[in-house]
Amino acid sequence: MRRVAFLLAIFTIALASAPPRGVRPAGACFLSRALEVRGGATHEGGGLAHVFKKVIKKLLSFLLGSGPEEEEELAATAEDFEAAFAAAVDLEEDESCAPSGQLILGGTFSRALKVAQARGLPLLVVLPRLADPSSDALWGAVTDGAALAMLREGKVVAWGAWLASAQGTRASKAVKIAPADRSAGVAALVRPRQGGGEPKALATFPPQTGKSKKVPKGKARGVTGARLAAWVSSTTRRFAAELAADSKMAEDKAIAVEISQGFAEGLAADSEREARERAEKEAKARAEKEAREAAAAEAKAKQAEKERKQALRTELGPEPPKPGTSSGDARGVATVAVRLPDGSRRSRRFRVEEATVASLLDWLDADCGLGADLKAGAIRLSLAGQSAKKKGGFACSGRGDPVEAKTLASLGFHERPVLLTAERTERTGTLKEPEAA
Repeated sequence: MRRVAFLLAIFTIALASAPPRGVRPAGACFLSRALEVRGGATHEGGGLAHVFKKVIKKLLSFLLGSGPEEEEELAATAEDFEAAFAAAVDLEEDESCAPSGQLILGGTFSRALKVAQARGLPLLVVLPRLADPSSDALWGAVTDGAALAMLREGKVVAWGAWLASAQGTRASKAVKIAPADRSAGVAALVRPRQGGGEPKALATFPPQTGKSKKVPKGKARGVTGARLAAWVSSTTRRFAAELAADSKMAEDKAIAVEISQGFAEGLAADSEREARERAEKEAKARAEKEAREAAAAEAKAKQAEKERKQALRTELGPEPPKPGTSSGDARGVATVAVRLPDGSRRSRRFRVEEATVASLLDWLDADCGLGADLKAGAIRLSLAGQSAKKKGGFACSGRGDPVEAKTLASLGFHERPVLLTAERTERTGTLKEPEAA
């Protein structure tokens, strides 16, 4: 109870002595500001008041920690680091940094480590507390011209996040760093460890403040852009051997990746070429097979046509002898001549009492090559000089005509030569039939 009463008394004294400053932070932050009296009432040179103030600040910081309003303020700005940095240094209007993109990477800490590993460079981790140079010295340093010039040199990969954000907490725990001053952030130069293992913080910035000197509120001692750039330069020189080994290992990895990619691309090109050649070979084999099958089908069709015509010739029997010869019975034999559509003339003798118009069509089919046209009705047979409109006489329109069953004698064919004309009809064109082999 005595401790509680003591703390309440201190809180009351501080509240009464502090001038109004707008919205006051809660907890330890409020008391630490309240104890800093304006107008020189408290001096930097020490004394009981100075010692008393430092003791009370450390005690309250330990007991109370950060106030809820302060934590809400940090959480509210935890996700806009990249936008705040771009606005602070006018990245969009600065032509010098356009070729290399962002000066400080955003995103996750693990991704930044991978980028640094791939480039073979140390990782500069920047964890400001607030985007306000008057409240956070590290933010003012990293957005200073000297620090920006150092970042543009490309000797380090820089990554940043708010100290209170999830990524900032993860990074600070991963490399075991903490701010030297609770009112400011912290930066560290991290070795990504090319060979594997946990990343290691080579050094932190800013350095610890001295105990005998008063540090201005919101300012860590020596935290400027020039000091930050000098610290990065000195740290890289101090660990030059380790960083050179990491750079060499990253270069070897990049060469190995390039060789592997070249091998993979060559293997893919070989596979593509082999697949193309295989497809062409298969297509050629397929075309040859189709050609062989087509040739075999054509040969088979020709053979079938040849056999069909031979069967017609067999059914017709031998041609009767000419009249007036002693080679056989020439009675009732008439010679039938046909002028073909191509202008040529073919003739054959028939026994008019036995032969029918079908026998005449079989002859034109077997020996004159008109089988397909006769079957399609594309040929009209008639007596030479006979008009197509004249009724009576002889006319046949091909296979299936009723006159096909009549004998030649019944149609007026006697023992004298008869000239017929084979004309193509207008309703069909020339029809081709398979050539007999």
